Amino acid sequence: SAEETFTWEEYSQGEIRWHYQKVRARRSCRIKPADTTEIRGALRIPDVITRDDGMQISVVEISDFAFIDCTGLTSLFIPSSVVAIGLCAFSGCTGLMEFEVAKGNKRYIADNGVLYSKNKTRLIRYPAGRMGEYTVINGTQAIGAFAFADCEHLSAVHIPTSVTTIGGSAFYRCCTIKEIALPPSIISIGGFAFSDCIQLTAIRLPDGITTLLHSTFYNCEALREANIPHSVKSIESSAFYNCHSLAASQIPHGVTTLRSEERRVGK
Repeated sequence: SAEETFTWEEYSQGEIRWHYQKVRARRSCRIKPADTTEIRGALRIPDVITRDDGMQISVVEISDFAFIDCTGLTSLFIPSSVVAIGLCAFSGCTGLMEFEVAKGNKRYIADNGVLYSKNKTRLIRYPAGRMGEYTVINGTQAIGAFAFADCEHLSAVHIPTSVTTIGGSAFYRCCTIKEIALPPSIISIGGFAFSDCIQLTAIRLPDGITTLLHSTFYNCEALREANIPHSVKSIESSAFYNCHSLAASQIPHGVTTLRSEERRVGK
């Protein structure tokens, strides 16, 4: 049978108002701020919501888009009860400097303020307010979708050879990155992975890549050098859209599928 759909309800925690929605069992819920403009500084997500009727509901999920464009948030504490984080939950949190995770959380962990899966095989989210360089933990296998999105002051990311997958929009709008070295271990890069990296000038793709997905380098207007290996057989639509600094001659002869929009490369 289909899962019952519950309405969103409001809960106040001090000066912060939350919206919550019951999920699965009636005593668990997903949560998001009622108004992200109310948030300034550090914030703790509650592990339990106590309703006016006395019922206690465990907070198990952070909702999709929960903190979107919450520019006043600087630090976020995730309680042990949270076992799922929704799509784009922290997009546009350009003032966020660190995550903290309760030690008892079985799904997530913070390493020097960066959010990882508990076993540190997946980098989930880098705080978008940080400046300078970052080295991904050795042993990480995947850089998740939107992991570095909106990191406008991030100058460089060092990726270890343990990483095999880069998720969709992982480096979306990393405005100050000029070059990025992808290790030969990477075999999969998601769509929009480097879109709107407007200062990216050069990238070398590893030999394991066979397809460049939709809008991978969309609007990378400064991209002059893209070393595309002969393993690539398909370049999907808008993969290099508006990369007007890139020479069309860099596309390998072995590419058998090339969407029509890609013929704008180098024009």
